Amino acid sequence: MSGFEIAGIVLGAFPIAISALEAYRDIAQRLGLFHKIRLEYKKWRDDLEFYNLAFTRNLRQLLLPLIADDEKVAELLSAPGGNCWKEESIAEIFEKRLQGSYHLYMQHIQDMKRTLEEINTELDIDSDWAKKLLDSPQSPSKRAKLRALISREGLAIHLYKFKLSNNDNIRKRLFDQLKEHNDKLETLLRSSDEDMRLVSDRQSRKRMESVDMSLCSFWKKAKSVFHALANAWICQCQQHGARLLLQHRTQGKAEFEILLTGFSPPRLGHHRIRVSEGGDMVAAELKEAVTLIESVPSRQPSHKQSHPIKSALKRKGSRQARLNVHRPSPSVTLTSVNTIPPLSYTRQISDLCTAFRLPERSCYGYLSAEDFRYYVYNIAQPRSEEVTSVTLDQILRGEFGLTFTRMQRYTLSLIMASTYLQLLDSPWLAKSPKRADIFFHDATTEGASIRLDEPQISQHFKGSYKRDDLASVGKNSRSGALDKLGIMLLELCFGRTIEDQPWRKELPAGENDTEKAAYDILAAREWLGHVNDEAGPAYADAVSWCLLGNRCVPEEKWRQEMLRKVIYPLKQSREFLANGGMEI
Repeated sequence: MSGFEIAGIVLGAFPIAISALEAYRDIAQRLGLFHKIRLEYKKWRDDLEFYNLAFTRNLRQLLLPLIADDEKVAELLSAPGGNCWKEESIAEIFEKRLQGSYHLYMQHIQDMKRTLEEINTELDIDSDWAKKLLDSPQSPSKRAKLRALISREGLAIHLYKFKLSNNDNIRKRLFDQLKEHNDKLETLLRSSDEDMRLVSDRQSRKRMESVDMSLCSFWKKAKSVFHALANAWICQCQQHGARLLLQHRTQGKAEFEILLTGFSPPRLGHHRIRVSEGGDMVAAELKEAVTLIESVPSRQPSHKQSHPIKSALKRKGSRQARLNVHRPSPSVTLTSVNTIPPLSYTRQISDLCTAFRLPERSCYGYLSAEDFRYYVYNIAQPRSEEVTSVTLDQILRGEFGLTFTRMQRYTLSLIMASTYLQLLDSPWLAKSPKRADIFFHDATTEGASIRLDEPQISQHFKGSYKRDDLASVGKNSRSGALDKLGIMLLELCFGRTIEDQPWRKELPAGENDTEKAAYDILAAREWLGHVNDEAGPAYADAVSWCLLGNRCVPEEKWRQEMLRKVIYPLKQSREFLANGGMEI
């Protein structure tokens, strides 16, 4: 017999004891003697029902994680000792659920079984006279009651009354035993669950630390991709630039969506690409069988005229009228595209200008940087000479009638914080980016909507980036950058600029950028006190770390701390809103 079957037997012993007790109650009522044993009966009945419920709940808590079928669980608890309790598969997962606590758990189950057997012995009655009284169709008359006092039945009930009235010590001892065993079963189950939770948390923490390290070192790949792109412009025009799509990432694989600019003729005014990490260069060289593409012309493309992306601020009349707002349900997590490029396209790109003059294809080849290849994929799009764009500054100031929903503001907060984690210390992100440095555009299609959940930053490929690595940002400069992020998170939280806040208006404007930044921070720290009521404690903690907490973090740990103290809380705030925690 398995331990699981024994647990079922114990569960079935409680109803047997309760039934025996109820039999005495019915007999006493038939004889008009129930008032003599009412208190004793209630004590026994209450204790039995309480420990029956406690043990049933213990088993239910043990079974629920093991059996997905609710009807199966209900059947096990309602029919103890039935065929379900004999199934080997359930017995195996029962033992596995308890792990190292199984043998001690079963020892207490066996002790409960013995205690219940003793309880049933105490409540046992003579089946013959009990059955006769219980089967009687109606209560006996007064004369029958009087005769019953001297009959065998009367003597038996008086004996039972004597036992029930004088066995408080026995009852207390038996139910104290049940309580002790039941409490220990509950403790063992709880400690087993806690042990499983700790093991699971430890494994999750290990996985998270692995993810942490890849995300916290992502800026190195971002810098590598930037230099790979910068080194691939050999046309000497020095006017090419890029707009990088900003994204919240959950993995460290290098995957970028970029709008390249500065092309001529007008039909090549911009080019949208995806740059994706391809793996180790040496391993790739050993595996690939390259089919050479026909020689490409060496003539350089014409760059006499450039077609920069135009700001929506400069548009008038009908051009302003076509600024629509696209408000999709935001999706902020980068989805990795595991694309294997065609072998015929796996050649190194030495000149991006020349590569884009070739017939349009899904993959143009790869850029090399250190020991990695970054494959360049084409993102098909309608051609247009210009791109309608607006900035974060313009939207927060209410220009063009564009406004963010609360969901879009929380989404952008998460994206912007992730951007600092991913790109600070790389050429993509300035040390102190401003609201005017964050762009939104209409994906080059005439009449298309401005996508307010797809922010971008702009950068130019200058010669200095080709020759030298960008120096790492010092701690003071980094704290200044995180101050800027904290202010931006405040602005996105409330949908208003810091300049419009009373705390900032009370302070001097500042005679230079340094003074202005100092006064902005003082005002932001006043504003911080109102975040909890607006967005909750998680969002408030994220802003607090940016404005205050980061200064206490060791230099080599600031990204890991930012991931835990800023990114995760902002993600939690956004998910809470997405799940209906607040009204948009």
